[in-house]
Parts: sequence; C-alpha cells; structure tokens
Amino acid sequence: TVPCDCPVCDLPLVAAPHLARSYHHLFPAPAYVDVAAEAGSACFGCRAAAAPDETRFRCPECRSVFCADCDDFVHTALHNCPGCVGGRRSAS
Repeated sequence: TVPCDCPVCDLPLVAAPHLARSYHHLFPAPAYVDVAAEAGSACFGCRAAAAPDETRFRCPECRSVFCADCDDFVHTALHNCPGCVGGRRSAS
C-alpha cells in the first residue's frame, strides 16, 4: 500500500489523492506585494471597496488586488490565487 518507499530505488511512492491534497504545499500562492488602495478600486476576492488609507495586496503574477482579509484567506486556506486560477495573467 502507499505511501511507501520503492524497494528498488528508495523513492517515496504516493497515491494520486495524497498528491492532490499536498499540491498546494508544493506550489503555494505567490506572496502578495503591499500597494496603496486606489480610489474606487474593489477587492478582486470579495469586491469590497477600498478605504482611502487602506493597504491592499497585489498578486505579482496576475496583478489582481486583494484586501487584507482576502489576502489572509488566499494564503492560509485557499492556497491558490483566484486571479491566477481564473486565467487573469499580467500582460507584462
């Protein structure tokens, strides 16, 4: 049964469900960059409007902007950037 080590080469063997459950640990969401909130901008995750003095967080890959609550949710529970998963990639 798996998980176990290969008796020939000693590589760890795992079942597909185990690999799927650990995928987010192998490829975590990128660390977001702090940015100043722009007037009239909304969080990509919850669509909440930004307060004038609020710090927002931008994904370096897709450039989607998130509030602090959604940034925390993405990195602690979801483990994938919704903008990146949805195919919203930066042109640069």
